[in-house]
Amino acid sequence: MFFENKNMRLRSMQVDLYTDSEYQRRWEIARSVIRDKNADLMLILDCAREGYDTWFSGRKMVDTIIVPLEGDITAFLHREFDESCFDDISGVDYSRYTKQKKPDRELRGLAFKNLTGPDAVVDAILSAGAKRICLINSRLLTHSLKTGLEKEIPGLEIIDAKYDLDRLKIIKSAEELESIRYAAAAHEQLIEALKFIIRPGKKMSDINSEARKYLMGLGAYGDMHAFIAYLGKQDVPSMPPGAGPADPVIEYGDRFLTIYESNGYGGHHIAMGRNLILGKAGESYRKAIEFAAELNLFAASQMRPGNTLGNIRRATEKMALDAGTRLTRMCWMHGLNTDGYFEQFALNDYGMEWPITEGAVLHCHPVSIRKMPQGEEEAFLLNTYLVTKDGGKSLVDLKKRPFDIVEID
Repeated sequence: MFFENKNMRLRSMQVDLYTDSEYQRRWEIARSVIRDKNADLMLILDCAREGYDTWFSGRKMVDTIIVPLEGDITAFLHREFDESCFDDISGVDYSRYTKQKKPDRELRGLAFKNLTGPDAVVDAILSAGAKRICLINSRLLTHSLKTGLEKEIPGLEIIDAKYDLDRLKIIKSAEELESIRYAAAAHEQLIEALKFIIRPGKKMSDINSEARKYLMGLGAYGDMHAFIAYLGKQDVPSMPPGAGPADPVIEYGDRFLTIYESNGYGGHHIAMGRNLILGKAGESYRKAIEFAAELNLFAASQMRPGNTLGNIRRATEKMALDAGTRLTRMCWMHGLNTDGYFEQFALNDYGMEWPITEGAVLHCHPVSIRKMPQGEEEAFLLNTYLVTKDGGKSLVDLKKRPFDIVEID
């Protein structure tokens, strides 16, 4: 029999995105923050936000994580939705409710547990004898949990350690970088495939569906911020992505922006976006995209350890203003995650003067304005960089997938 052990039927028993040593590396990062803060443990709330669940455990059903300085990490699973709070429960089928099962793979050093009641987290912290707690996602600390901790732990100190963890969390290991390369290869292949997928007479919905299926065939899965935005004709100002016609039938002369922030077989996301046109690009349009590429590369060149998000924004904004245009939008740098395209930090969420760290991976797309006789439109591309002492190093092979407009015959 092929499956000698019935558990081997589980995909996760045959293929794991990351090794145990990779998870242990991440746990040590969390513990280093606890030590730096002279605290006893770390408490991470609402772990699905910004990918703390998969980063710590490789699983998406985790709600709360407790990291002690020594001993097993506890990952509490999400509660099932309880419909008993409805005013009318006559139509509720309670037979479908089952106790949340543990994930099909345990990690040595991390224990998955069910949230058995509102006091489960308090009891776990009490059993660890903690008085100083590093808290992640402090804005999500509920009144009941806060008062429960304060009642049971006299002299409790809560330390907001989110930035301290996140500035280290976005530093990618060699194993993660290899995973990112898988995603980059998939995105590069998709751009080539779009030359055949984007054809006159097709609806945009069909093009997006076909492209998405192609990307999934290359290993992308989970949360994918992935679509092709219709921009209309190159001599007419485009609407912002999603604000134009609902489902146009495309024709020669139409142009598009690809926005792909998704993963590949390796599991980790990368961001890549390029401009395409069905036909030939005119001089004005080409110059606007060339300048967007210059802005992107300039911003990346500023990605050096110790530089801040604010410095990078101000320098890039000055470059745009000196060229007679301007930047728009704040959120054009952020991290990328496993199983989700968004892992903090972002310009509009974190303090702009926060220094970036060598080895961090950042998505970058400064958005400039293309001025036209009939009005204005946004112009930008997406790319992903590794922060090095010499500036951002592209994780997309720019020889294979340069910033040039992709012209489709």
